[in-house]
Amino acid sequence: DKYTITIGEKMEQGSFSLDPQKSPKTMDIFPTSGDNNGKTLLAIYELSGDKLTICYSLTPTVRPEDFEANSNTLLVVKYERVKE
Repeated sequence: DKYTITIGEKMEQGSFSLDPQKSPKTMDIFPTSGDNNGKTLLAIYELSGDKLTICYSLTPTVRPEDFEANSNTLLVVKYERVKE
């Protein structure tokens, strides 16, 4: 329920909560440092094997309904686990 993201020189930390019972599955993100400190970010997610897709809303009161980044209010990020 905690995360750390580092992109270049910038780092963000915080916590999150998941609701896998909803369709699509939902994620609420609570940054405690970085540019989004103090905000609540609403998202949906899909986990398939080693691939995680998260669709973030850039509007604080709107949760994405699907994984299509078709407006200025959505950001879709695809993560893949790297096996070392």
